[in-house]
Amino acid sequence: MLRTVLVYGVLLAALMAGPAYAQAAAEDQRSQQIESFRDEVAALHTSGLDSGGLEFARRVSRQYETLRAHYRPMSSLTDRELLDLFKATTTAIFYTNDAAYLPDIVVAFDLLERRGQATEKVRSDIRSSLVRVRAFDEMAGQGLASETDAPALKHAPGLNQDLPLVIRADGSGRPVVENYQWQKGLSVIVVYGPHCAPSKKALTAISADRELAGFFRERAIWLMPVDDDLHVAAMMQLAKDPASSNVAVAYNRSSWPQIESWTTPMFYFFSDGKLTEVQKGWPSDTQLEAIRRGVLSSGSDNGSVR
Repeated sequence: MLRTVLVYGVLLAALMAGPAYAQAAAEDQRSQQIESFRDEVAALHTSGLDSGGLEFARRVSRQYETLRAHYRPMSSLTDRELLDLFKATTTAIFYTNDAAYLPDIVVAFDLLERRGQATEKVRSDIRSSLVRVRAFDEMAGQGLASETDAPALKHAPGLNQDLPLVIRADGSGRPVVENYQWQKGLSVIVVYGPHCAPSKKALTAISADRELAGFFRERAIWLMPVDDDLHVAAMMQLAKDPASSNVAVAYNRSSWPQIESWTTPMFYFFSDGKLTEVQKGWPSDTQLEAIRRGVLSSGSDNGSVR
C-alpha cells in the first residue's frame, strides 16, 4: 500500500512539474532571444554598416522576426518579458519604420497599460513609434495624440500610393501629404537632417555659391527622413533659404525605393527619374566641388553651373 502511494506521489509530482518545467524553458528561450536581439543590434552598430541604410534595416528586421515568434501569445508573458518585447519593437520600428510592426506595439502597450506598467517612458516611446509609422488614428484611439506630437494631417486629393509620398507645410503651416512629382531632366534629392550639423554646413555652402544655389532652388528637393517629428517649423524655416525652396519630409520609406540610405546628408542625382550618381556626407566644404561634378556628370542643362 505504501509503495503504491509513493508511486502515485512520484507520478503526480512529475505531472505537476511538467508544465512548470515547460514554462521555465520557454522563459529561458525568450530571455536568450532578447539578449540575441540586443547583441545583434549592438554588433551592427560596430560593424561599420550604414545605420540609415536598407541593409541595416533588413538585418534588424530579420532579428526581430526571429524574436517575436517566441513571444506569443503576448497575454502569457510576464511583465518583464512584455516590456522587453515592447522595447525590442520600438527598436525595430526606429531602424525600419515598418508599419507591419504596428499591431505588436499596440497590443504590447495595451497589456502594459492594463497591468499598470505603462510608465511615462513607455507612453513616450509608443508616441514616437506611432509617429514614425504614421499611425495618427491609432494615436488618437489610444488617447496619445497631441497637436505637438501629431498636428492634424491633410491629404491632398488623388494621392497615388505607388508614387513617392511627402509631407509639406502649406501656407498656414499645416502639414499636407502629397505625391512627389519627378522632374524631367536632371533633379536632385538631398536627404537633409534638420538637426544634423553636416547637413546645415552643406546647405550654407551651397547657398553661398550663386550658381549652385540657383540650380538647387530649381532642381532639388530637400527631403527630411521619417522621424518622430513632422518638422513643420523646420520645413517653413528651410524654405526661406536661397537654395532650398523645395522642402518636404518623407511620409514613409516604402514609397521611396530610390533612397538606399537615409543617413544625412546624402545627395541623389537623377536624370528623368533614373539614378545617375550618389554623393554621401559633407566632411568639409571641399565637397562642394564633388557636388558640382555630380551636377555636370548627371547631364545638367543649366549652362551656368561650371
